[in-house]
Amino acid sequence: MTSTAHREAAEILIDTWSLHGRVVSHNYMYHREIFADVGKHLAARFGCTGISVCDLGCGDACHSSNALRDSPCIT
Repeated sequence: MTSTAHREAAEILIDTWSLHGRVVSHNYMYHREIFADVGKHLAARFGCTGISVCDLGCGDACHSSNALRDSPCIT
C-alpha cells in the first residue's frame, strides 16, 4: 500500500467510527435495550456461577461491559 492509500484507509476508518459512535450514543439501533436483555439472559442462564466473556463483535464493547457490570454474579 502506498502512503496515500494508508491515509485514505485511515480517513475512512475515522469517518466510519465517528458515524458508529453517533448511532450508538443516540441509541438508533436499540443497543441499550438489546444488551440489557443480554445481561438478563446471562444472569438467568448461568446464575451466580460466574462466567468469562470474550466479545468479538464490532465496536468498543461499551454495551457488553455495561450489561455484564450490572449483574453482580457475572465476573
